Amino acid sequence: MAVGMLKQILRRGFDRVERGLDAIFGPESNPLAQLGALGWFLFWIVAASGIYLFIFFDTGVDAAYGSVKWLSEDHWFHAGLARSFHRYASDLMVAVMIVHLTREFSRDRYRGVRWFSWFTGVPLIWFLYVSGITGYWLVWDELAQYVAIRSAEFLDWLPVFGEPIARNFLSPAHLSSRFFTLMVFMHIAVPLILLLVMWIHIQRIAHAKVNPSRELMAMVLVGLLATSLFLPAPLNAAADLGRVPDDVGLDWFILPLYSVMDHVPAGCSGGRWRCSPSCWQQCRGCRRSRHRRQRKYSWTIATAAVVASRTVRTAPSSWSPGRTAHRFRSRRRSIRIAASPAESASAHAHPLRPSAAARRSSPASTCPDCRSGRFASR
Repeated sequence: MAVGMLKQILRRGFDRVERGLDAIFGPESNPLAQLGALGWFLFWIVAASGIYLFIFFDTGVDAAYGSVKWLSEDHWFHAGLARSFHRYASDLMVAVMIVHLTREFSRDRYRGVRWFSWFTGVPLIWFLYVSGITGYWLVWDELAQYVAIRSAEFLDWLPVFGEPIARNFLSPAHLSSRFFTLMVFMHIAVPLILLLVMWIHIQRIAHAKVNPSRELMAMVLVGLLATSLFLPAPLNAAADLGRVPDDVGLDWFILPLYSVMDHVPAGCSGGRWRCSPSCWQQCRGCRRSRHRRQRKYSWTIATAAVVASRTVRTAPSSWSPGRTAHRFRSRRRSIRIAASPAESASAHAHPLRPSAAARRSSPASTCPDCRSGRFASR
């Protein structure tokens, strides 16, 4: 009921705004009725400006920031303008995709014959976020330093990597030009994947419109040009891993979650995201929480694998109630006629969890937290 009421409120709001935009721009140039085509147009603007910027960009630890500063200050009239176009077109593309997603949800276009478009459209915004985040890394100013450290801490929070990758940002000696080469590759590969998914997204839509009207394209270009001239894309000071930047000026379209990371405590009592990389590798609370998550993740995978293998091995070729009842009676009979209490206990033992005697006889763990018995009461 709450979802239906929310969709009704959103639908009424979109209808009123759309009628107002029809009166201002006309039905053929209404941006709210051409959100999908407008997203395609903004993608081509971002791609063209990015290719032009790549001509002047130098991939290197010491040369990346210098090249961006050179094109932003010395050649602002063409390269700096292209950088501002690239920045503001990306922000506008995020806003267009979010509004498009909300509008389709309010009109109940996520099920039935529209399920494929919804299923392929939702991941598009995450590919767009990844593209924007890797783009901020390439500038390598204070904002890029902040984004890189917070991204590395978030990846270390996930039970994927064995060693913390945030250690790579302890000092400039830990970074190399290969890091920026990798970032350039990701910043090119992810938009290509985004383009592929956008093409798949419209395959089940009859007469899909990928080009907005000429009047709307002209208005978007004029708006981006005016914004780029009067409010150029900012450039902070060069990244310095020896100190923590005070004010970086977040992009609230591409980087909204990074502000949440600074205010959500997790892992240790002082706030997981407030630990610096040097403090993080010495914080026992963070190491203990990471070890607990990795152990829980491993146990979950192992249990699922055992259950799946037993299901495949014992699955009948055709199901029948009589066969199921016979298997249940046979299991009850085998438990009832156990030779001794020890055998009965072993029959009910967990397939993966060792017994108490086996745990006491096992060698000491290499983890200092496990060796001190910190997990005994948890």
